[in-house]
This record gives sequence, C-alpha cells and structure tokens, in this order.
Amino acid sequence: MTRVRSFAASYRSAGFAHYFKWAVAHEDRSVAASRTDGVIVGLVVALVSLGLVLVYSASSVYAQRNFGDAEVFLRAQLRACAIGGVACLLLMRTSTDWLRDNALKIFLVCTALCVLVLIPGIGHVAGGARRWLQLGPLGFQPSELAKMSVIVMLAAVLAKREKKQGKAGKLLVPVMLTQVPVALILAETDLGTALVIELIMFTMIFAAGLRLRTIAVLALAALPVFYHLVMGTPFRLQRMLGYIDPWAYRSTVGYQVTEALISIGSGGVFGLGLGDGKHKLFFLPEAHTDFIFAILGEELGLVGIVALLSGFGLFIWRGLSIASDAKDPFAAYLAVGIVALIGVPAIFNVCVATGLLPCKGLPLPFVSYGGSNLLTALMGTGILLRIARERGGAT
Repeated sequence: MTRVRSFAASYRSAGFAHYFKWAVAHEDRSVAASRTDGVIVGLVVALVSLGLVLVYSASSVYAQRNFGDAEVFLRAQLRACAIGGVACLLLMRTSTDWLRDNALKIFLVCTALCVLVLIPGIGHVAGGARRWLQLGPLGFQPSELAKMSVIVMLAAVLAKREKKQGKAGKLLVPVMLTQVPVALILAETDLGTALVIELIMFTMIFAAGLRLRTIAVLALAALPVFYHLVMGTPFRLQRMLGYIDPWAYRSTVGYQVTEALISIGSGGVFGLGLGDGKHKLFFLPEAHTDFIFAILGEELGLVGIVALLSGFGLFIWRGLSIASDAKDPFAAYLAVGIVALIGVPAIFNVCVATGLLPCKGLPLPFVSYGGSNLLTALMGTGILLRIARERGGAT
C-alpha cells in the first residue's frame, strides 16, 4: 500500500489534521508530475465565471434595494469561490488512498455537524429553516458537506465489498449507515438535498452491480415515506398542485414556475443580452439562486441554454471517462459519485425551472448563488482531478 497508510499507523493518536497535512506534503512525485485534466478545469472555470456574471446580473437590483449595496451577493460568491478554489487545490494534492483510509472519520465529522445544526442556539435559522452553522461572518450548510462525506464513505464500502468479491445484495446493510445524515437532513425540512443524496447513492450502487430490479424494490419501499413527507406537509402538497397545473395557481404556488417559463421564453434564440433581463426586477423570486437558469435563458437565449447544458453534459462524460480509467475501485466509485454530485442537482434545477419537476429549491452547481454549494462542487472537482492525475495523466 502507500506511505499514507504506514504513516497513519504510526500517528493514529495525533488526530485528523495531521493525516491531512502529511497526505498533502508526501504525495507521490510521479502523480504530482502528471498533467491535470484540462477539459474538467476549462469547464469548471467557464461555469464558475458564467455563474459570477449571472449572480451579479440577477441580484444587483435586489441587493441595492434591500442592502444598499448592489455587489453584496457578488462579493459573497467571490469569497466562496476563493475558499472553494483553495480546497480544490488541496484535494488535488491529497491521495485517494488517504480519503479511503479516513472515510469513516470524514463521515462521522460531517454527520456530527448535521446534528449540531439541529441544536437551538448553535444552528442558525434563515428563511424559516434551521440549516446553517455560523463561523463568525461566514455561514455554511452542513448538509452540503454531508453529500461529499456520503460519497467518500459509500465508495470505500463498495470498494471493500468488491475486493472481497461480495454479492451486491450484501451492500444493503452498510448502505443503511449512510442514511443517518439523510434522516438528519430531513429533520432540517430539506427534502430536496435528502433526495439528491439518495439519487447519488443509487447511482453509485448501480455502478457497483446492483440490479435494476433490486433498485426498483428499494424505490417502492421508500415510496410510502416519500408520500408521507409530501402529502403530510401542507406547503409541499401545495407545490405538487402548482406542478400539476401552474397556470391555475398563477398568483400563488405556481407563480415562480410560470414567471420562470415566461422569462425563458422571452429570451428567444439569442437572448436580451447580459444585464438586460426584466424578470429579475422583482418579478421572479430567487432569481440569483434556484431560478438562475431562467435568467440565463432570458439574457442569453436558446444559445446560452444549449451551451450550458452542453457544458454539464461534457463534464458528466469526462467524469465517467475518468472513473472508467481510475487506478482502483475506490477511485472509480468516488468519481462516479462526484459526477452524480454535479449531474443530479443540475438536472433537478433545470427541470424545476422549466416546469418538468415540482418546485424545489436546489441550486445549479457552479452557477447559482450559494457558498456552501459552490464549495462542495469545487471540492468534488479537486477530488476528480486527483483521480485523473493518479491514473497516469489526462489525455
């Protein structure tokens, strides 16, 4: 095995931080010398840059009116971009062997953060939900970090089972452990993030060989729970009604979707031009977060939409290519999980903005305003780039 494991055996009592320091300082020189995947880097830089422009365009008037500063959201997004960029670079230099050896520790730390956010006086309430932890002037959502911890943990479990040549059906017991943060996130009334984590997990266990029939059985078993979460919560039930016929609820629960559709349609083929959109002027709520896709459609038109969807499609294709060439099963499953981490929310966001799915607040990765989401996406990018470098260099 690698030098990371021998070091971990000697310094187990030294704590989590020492593992990370050593992993960064002693990365394999042959890996460090290999090339970074230019396609992934180019796509992420383009998507983040587009996101910064759209966040400023969609939020400046709102920010000026409510905070007296048109650039308040842009500066916050830039801070998140800087922090995420540093995290991306660090994870690019962190061996996947280190991530595998410390998967349980990472999972437990992130799960503990999800517990802390539920404690009154510690968890920060905003928008009627307790989902944030505050560190001085900075706040973050532990549920976003939980996504990454579940991916790392599940990848380690899947790789261990493959090494022992265990049956896919035996994965069900250890997979139940990863449901703990999902339950905690549901306690935060965040059904969207919980559903995204579930879909990421299903993607990974499908890649591990779980049959579609078994997945269908699991989905049917979860259906009563999902039904209760939706039908037993008045605001979610109202959203379902708005999804079935948004125009019948034009002034209430269907308002966001109908305004988003009008916004996208008014952009035509080439759009109205960056900064010239009208629906961000207090017509479309959450224009800089959950419905930024509609602003993109209005200002950049069909051309912008096709370019954005092509970018995400290319990211998914490239990520799966990296997974297929990964050095070991853990790295392969990890890459699949990261592809799902970006692809699943992207599909959700676009489908919600176009009325194909019920209205649910999920940001568009790399593009929407939201520091925690951007940080997690960039962390995933760093790990994916590391996996690409460990396979012997990008092509």
